[in-house]
Amino acid sequence: MPTKTTRDKPMRFLSILAAIAAFLSISVEANAALQQCRTIDSVIASSELDTNRDQGGHIAKHVINEGIFSSDADAQAKQTDTFFLDEDQYESVEAIFLAGGVGNCETTGSAANVVIDLVQADFAAKPAAFIGYNCKAGSILTDNNPFAAGPRVYCGQEGTSFTPSQIRFVMKWTGEKWVIRTAFPMP
Repeated sequence: MPTKTTRDKPMRFLSILAAIAAFLSISVEANAALQQCRTIDSVIASSELDTNRDQGGHIAKHVINEGIFSSDADAQAKQTDTFFLDEDQYESVEAIFLAGGVGNCETTGSAANVVIDLVQADFAAKPAAFIGYNCKAGSILTDNNPFAAGPRVYCGQEGTSFTPSQIRFVMKWTGEKWVIRTAFPMP
């Protein structure tokens, strides 16, 4: 008469196979739910500065003379931030991101941000767009708007330029859709 452990071996083997099959099935489903972030309509829309402001992003914080009206300290420019020279430079970077930024967003949402970095090689066709700026000392300015939730704190004049190590885009899930939370050149 076979012992209990001998009889259980085929059952244990089948249980392990079933568990592996279930894991692979879940893994395939999860991978099928990934989409390149730059191809998602809400990400494309939020890449525009005005739309980005409306959707709670703060790309404009990193564009000289832009900024956004906000009481959120994270959305207000600081002397230690890095900047794009102007809206034209940001739009050049945005076009490169939308044409080839590599990174996937889970289409059903996520608690984690997705970070996509563009490097110098991504700017072969437009090398002038791959430049970062510091804010000139004393050029952090504030405008108040009685109809806004908070002041507009922004950099009013570029300081020194630098060659970034990369330009970072950060995607955030809002609970309904993906938006670009921010973008900035990194020293």
